[in-house]
Amino acid sequence: MSVNRPCLLGSAMFDRQLSPQDWRGVSRSPDMHANSTHRAFRAATAALLLVISIVHLHLWFDGYRYLNTIGPLFLVAAISAALLAIIVAVRLNAAVATAAASFAAGTLVANILSLLLPDGIFRFKEVGVSYSGGLAIAAEIGVVALLVIWAYRHFFGQDQEPAGPRWSAEFANPPFEPRTAWMFRHASNPPLPGLSNRTNSERTIR
Repeated sequence: MSVNRPCLLGSAMFDRQLSPQDWRGVSRSPDMHANSTHRAFRAATAALLLVISIVHLHLWFDGYRYLNTIGPLFLVAAISAALLAIIVAVRLNAAVATAAASFAAGTLVANILSLLLPDGIFRFKEVGVSYSGGLAIAAEIGVVALLVIWAYRHFFGQDQEPAGPRWSAEFANPPFEPRTAWMFRHASNPPLPGLSNRTNSERTIR
């Protein structure tokens, strides 16, 4: 059974299947873009949470520590914001995003209530917005906005899992044989009757 080598080599260019390395090359660019966007959200959110922590700690040292209820709450807010900043910098998922957004929204509401309510909150009323207070309010709004955008992109938008083939670790090197290799392998079968007088080089290409 003779096999035409140029025909086999030509068919290899058009008839071979995609290997795992080929699929990884196809999906690498969207994955790299999604990962860089995810890292940017993590870094920005962690930075804003750190700003909230620093402002609350500064105000606590500046005199808020002497207030009965507000003082301990400011210290708790400073510690909580610092811990959340560390966690977000390491990992950002739905649970972490919910906790950070809830914390930022809660401190923002507390700041607004202390400004707007006649008696303030816990018998403490802010008479105005200082530079540090304004910075904290801006950071809290930024955290909430960033995490809402991140949640939308993660669950409904561009950062969803790609629909194309994905190769996990256990399928990094699956069994793979192009159709052309199959033809080469089966070309080494015993010759058909009536062709036994042909030489081995004429009959097969190994």
